[in-house]
Amino acid sequence: TGYHFRVFERQMGSHKFGAFVVLSFLVSTLGQVAVLVLSERNTLVFSGPYAFLFSCFVQFYSDVPINFRLPLFGVFSIHEKFLVYLGGFQIFFGDLPSSFVNASLGILSGILYRVEALGLKQWTIPPWIRNLTKKIFGPLFNTTPIRPITISRPVISHVAPPEARFTNQEDWPIVQPPQPSEDNIVQIMNMGFSREDAWQALYQFNDNVQLAINSLLES
Repeated sequence: TGYHFRVFERQMGSHKFGAFVVLSFLVSTLGQVAVLVLSERNTLVFSGPYAFLFSCFVQFYSDVPINFRLPLFGVFSIHEKFLVYLGGFQIFFGDLPSSFVNASLGILSGILYRVEALGLKQWTIPPWIRNLTKKIFGPLFNTTPIRPITISRPVISHVAPPEARFTNQEDWPIVQPPQPSEDNIVQIMNMGFSREDAWQALYQFNDNVQLAINSLLES
C-alpha cells in the first residue's frame, strides 16, 4: 500500500511533503493522547505509522486519478485503486477497536490538512530545521550520484513491402512512431509530473497511460 504513496512527494515537493509528515504525526499523536486521557484504556491506541498511513489514504483518494475501470458481471466495476483500498480496509478492521481508533485519527489528520481555511497545505518546515537536519543526517545518506542511463525505444524508420524487399530502399514508405495524445499527457501531468517526463514516458510505451505511469513511479 505504501508503495503507491510515493507520488505525493513528487506532487508536493520534498519540503511540503516533510511538513505533511510532521503535521500528520503531530495531529494523530495529540488525538491518541486525548483518547488515552478520556477513556483511560491504553489498549485503544498502539504505536506505529498507522495514523500517518490513513492520512495518506485521504490524499490518495483526493489527488490520484482513476485511469481505467474493469467491469465485472455487468453490475459494477473496479479500478486500479481498488487493491490499495482493500489493503487499507484490512488494516482498518484488523485489530478492533484499536485499529479503528488509530485509522480514524489518521483520516481526521488527512482531512484537516486539506481544509483550506486552516492553511496547513501552505506550511513548510522552517529552513533552519532543514539545514540542521541535513547537517546531522546528510552524511549518513550521502552517496555518489549515479549517472542516469537513457534507454531509447528502437524505432524502425523504414518498412519494406514484400514486393520491394530487393529494390531501391529510397522507395520504402516511412513509418512514424505514434505520438502521445494530449489527453494522456494532461492526465499524467495532473499527478505531479512535468510535461516533458509525461511525453517521454508515453512515447516510450506507445501512448499507454498505465505503463507510462508505472515507469515514472519506478524511476
